[in-house]
Amino acid sequence: MTASKIFPDAIKLGLKELDGNRSDAIAAAALLLSPAITITRAEASPEGWGLSLGDVTDVLRSGSPSLREDASDVLGQWVVQIDGGPAQVWQTAIGPLLAKV
Repeated sequence: MTASKIFPDAIKLGLKELDGNRSDAIAAAALLLSPAITITRAEASPEGWGLSLGDVTDVLRSGSPSLREDASDVLGQWVVQIDGGPAQVWQTAIGPLLAKV
């Protein structure tokens, strides 16, 4: 069971209020984006994570600029690491996620 499933409201609030150092923001961005990517690619359900795509997009919109910057850095790293190659990952996960933000 994930922490986001057990404490979704506390995690969303913490991510929105995050204004710490860069390593904290990168880790937070990765934690936020993991559910979004797996949900968008139909590899997991929102119920499994405790966070919906709406929750993720809300946090990205209302969170700090550093969270958004670090989220883009994380996505830039993941686009070449996720199975399927960059083009497929963009079409099936990153592009649809960014369209919601």
